Amino acid sequence: MACKPRTGVGGLTPAGVEEFLEARRAAGYTLWLSTKAMAPMLGYLRSLGVAPPPAPAMASTPVEQLLERYRSYLVQERGLAVGTVVGYVQVAELFFAQRSPVGELDVERLGAGEVVDFVLTQCSRRKVGSAKYVVCGLRSLLGYLYLEGQIPSQLAAAVPKVAGWRLTGLPKVFGRQEVARLLASCDRRSASGRRDFAVLTVLVRLGLRAGEVAALEFGDIDWRAGEVVIRGKGRRQERLPLPVDVGDAIVGWLDRGRPAASAPRSSPEFALRTVA
Repeated sequence: MACKPRTGVGGLTPAGVEEFLEARRAAGYTLWLSTKAMAPMLGYLRSLGVAPPPAPAMASTPVEQLLERYRSYLVQERGLAVGTVVGYVQVAELFFAQRSPVGELDVERLGAGEVVDFVLTQCSRRKVGSAKYVVCGLRSLLGYLYLEGQIPSQLAAAVPKVAGWRLTGLPKVFGRQEVARLLASCDRRSASGRRDFAVLTVLVRLGLRAGEVAALEFGDIDWRAGEVVIRGKGRRQERLPLPVDVGDAIVGWLDRGRPAASAPRSSPEFALRTVA
């Protein structure tokens, strides 16, 4: 089936939208194949009054009736975007489908245990971003149920948070043996290995941030005094002792690893920052 050519926005009725989607499926497209995918665009066009409104659906069960009131609340009272409204209502549908498959509301005895159980069931198979969206939608629904007087207490606080920290699999602290193996893994017979060894030695022995190591310049090292100037956040500068092994690692890379530069060694352009 092919879509009618040059169909105006006035033809975006539910039947016209379904005809468009069927044509895309038949043509082999893999995106924009459902009414859910079309919802943000249709919502925007309908808000401008250029696309016909959807046919009103008759809510038959108590849950469907509440979902209609909830949808209106999100649009009229909260003023949320169309896509957010659709997503929050879908979360509400999942919640009621899990605890009341027959469509009965029955939330007067809703407790924190059921709330936590829903989050664990839904979020255990989702990625972090999707799980956080479910949690936000559930908090919104519970807040509305309390506002409407459907539940006697505010249960939004019972919704657990989603842990999604980055790099959580990395160890927070390396022991001496791990540090020794890390340094020993650098092939100091090559230029890149001597560079890596110098960077790691500075990080390990001075406890600097990666950005502080990258900002080091020749002028920051006072070889006679055995000190190094560290540029930290907020343009802060601190002087730290330069351990012998750190100085040896830096010199080893400078003499037998760092590419030659035309700038003099005292120039800021001839910097250590390339070691990072």
